[in-house]
Amino acid sequence: MKGRVLPLVLLALGALYLVFTYRITLDPWSAAETVNSRTLPLAYGAVLIVLSALLLVRGMQLNVPRKNLGPFILISASIICFGLLLPWVGVWPALTLLLVSCLLIMKERRWHIVILSPLLTSLGGWLLIEILLGIYVESGLIWN
Repeated sequence: MKGRVLPLVLLALGALYLVFTYRITLDPWSAAETVNSRTLPLAYGAVLIVLSALLLVRGMQLNVPRKNLGPFILISASIICFGLLLPWVGVWPALTLLLVSCLLIMKERRWHIVILSPLLTSLGGWLLIEILLGIYVESGLIWN
């Protein structure tokens, strides 16, 4: 059983991801298309399942130094907080907070990097996705 827990967890996560992917509702005209809003998530889920199955068959040795567990747990908590903040503040402010927290967790201390990198990343994403491509992204409950 040694070295089989993580691949099993990833395999279950991939299966759960595919279940949620199939719950994505499609318009009748996009359902008939080869590439639609389910295509990329389906590919991600399938790749995760295949790679997890390969790791499960092959087995794997997981050696995580104790000094890396603290940042891992904090970044995991930041990602969970990002997911919880999304419906409330929207993707761009939540992304900014996620990047700031991750930079601070990884001990980045140059304040111009800690402030400008997340702001410019969010601004660039907003410009590219919402302005240039014209895709509407929900702004969050507190802004409506």
